[in-house]
Amino acid sequence: MTNSQKILLDLLKKGLFCVDVEVPDEVNWQEVYEEANFQSVIPIVYDATVGIENIPQDVLKKLKAHTIAVMVNNDSVSKVQKEVCELLEKNKINYCILKGLSVARYYSKPELRTLGDVDILVSKTEFQKAKSLLFEKGYVLTEEENNYHCSFKKDGVIIELHFCMSTFPDTKLGAKLKQTLEKATDSVKQVSCIGSEFYSLDNFNQGVSLLLHIERHLIADGIGFRQLLDFGVFAKETPEFMTNNENVDFLKKFGL
Repeated sequence: MTNSQKILLDLLKKGLFCVDVEVPDEVNWQEVYEEANFQSVIPIVYDATVGIENIPQDVLKKLKAHTIAVMVNNDSVSKVQKEVCELLEKNKINYCILKGLSVARYYSKPELRTLGDVDILVSKTEFQKAKSLLFEKGYVLTEEENNYHCSFKKDGVIIELHFCMSTFPDTKLGAKLKQTLEKATDSVKQVSCIGSEFYSLDNFNQGVSLLLHIERHLIADGIGFRQLLDFGVFAKETPEFMTNNENVDFLKKFGL
């Protein structure tokens, strides 16, 4: 781990958990900024710089400008998510939001969690209906369905419509896990985050979906801080997920 990555982790610790950290006098703040940008955690880092001296003004300006840009983008993503959720609810389609605002609500300052696309899970039986509704409302299909989702785009925001949480190994254990999670949308709950109301997975399925997301990134293009932070804040706010013996046995059984 580089010195800049260590400083970044300390800043994230301060920003997320209000932990006092000691920052050395000699820091390559440009490298810290670049790593924070790469990891998509700049707003949390910028918030954590309050009270820390000797940060070059040019770096602070970049952190601030980037944070403002993230806030604007988060607002756009939230508006599109609200529109899609209202469309599905109006047509009585059970759904839940994966990641994004669904996990941002576990952060101490949810508005600082950088949003990307909108991930929505529906049951496989309602997938085609949901897909047709998005077509009718002017969402542009950008990626045909693969083995777990398809993608749309509207107003610069990508919507991933899932009929499955993730990909699963082509094994008996993989098929069993997939089957176990197929009815996740039957036990969703209504939640709110930054003024938005939507449906989210229950705690058990939420934890499993976040671990599956980490696994997918680990296999595909490498794991990042944001995936780890998402699960970390979830586990902190819902400690029973990792202390329930049945949950632990389930995670061990499926290698999660």
